[in-house]
Amino acid sequence: MNTNGTTTTPSPAEDWRDICIKLVIWTNLAAFVAQLSLSALNIVLLARTSVLHPNLKMILLSQSASFCIFAIGHIWQMCIMLALGIEHWTDGIVIKILLVFGVVYSNFIGHVMLVERLIATLMSKRYENWKKPHFSLIWFIPIFSFSLFNALQSAPNETSSPVGGNVGIGIMACFYIDAQSRKRYAIWAKNGTHSLSERYQLAQNIRTFRQLAPTFVLHLANLIVALPTTLLLYYKLILDTKLYMVVWLTYHLALTVNNGLIEFTLIWRHPILRNETLNFLTALRLFKGNNQICTAQNANIGVQIGTKNGGEMIEMEKHFQMLQKEWA
Repeated sequence: MNTNGTTTTPSPAEDWRDICIKLVIWTNLAAFVAQLSLSALNIVLLARTSVLHPNLKMILLSQSASFCIFAIGHIWQMCIMLALGIEHWTDGIVIKILLVFGVVYSNFIGHVMLVERLIATLMSKRYENWKKPHFSLIWFIPIFSFSLFNALQSAPNETSSPVGGNVGIGIMACFYIDAQSRKRYAIWAKNGTHSLSERYQLAQNIRTFRQLAPTFVLHLANLIVALPTTLLLYYKLILDTKLYMVVWLTYHLALTVNNGLIEFTLIWRHPILRNETLNFLTALRLFKGNNQICTAQNANIGVQIGTKNGGEMIEMEKHFQMLQKEWA
């Protein structure tokens, strides 16, 4: 009761849903900042490297760019939620476009990457010399246009719907690419009717696919997580508003963690990208070590396929024997 004699109604205490919402918002914000940092670092590393095929390089660059767009939209969104509160928070049109575009585009990237690796496997004799941007233009223009159109037309909590069949297709494609690469390498090694460059190219295809294996798995995980969540949110199966927000925020947290793991594994499993990252962190004094060690590591990578005596690659056969033992 106040001084005028009227009673005042105390504000209701926060229940577990309010606490969960605030906790997940702060967790999301930290995860988005970390993922954005990894994606930005990956863009810089990929733009500087020349060891990847141009088609694969374009796919990985656009993947990191879509992750950046997704993270920027959500950081903006989380800041508005914290400033205004859930009760007064509304999404602006720009945030909606950023979020939906990032989700839809990144869902397609995993499939494009599978197609590129399949082409590299089936056309291993000629693919390395195929430097023209035809493949990149064929997939980039329609996927970018569809993702942007979907973003302009969709609500922020909608994601791509045809994920069930895509997951099965993706798993089968991964097994097929790995099996075909192993089969071709075994046949070529047995018959000996191939050139050294062809054998090396197929070995590099196998090595690249193994380096990208976690990326494929995490893309499939994103699609699997999206299926039940899309059904719950799109068809309004959760009637409680606060519980709806908890599920929605947790879903996007899972996507962000997966995206961050995609970026991290891509850097860490590629020796050149990993060493460049360590050198970068060392230069910023964030990672203890010295440049001589990193330089020695880079030199060791080159020794495996290095040249001696006028450029003759006398260590190449030992390199292939090592690869055979590793992938046996």
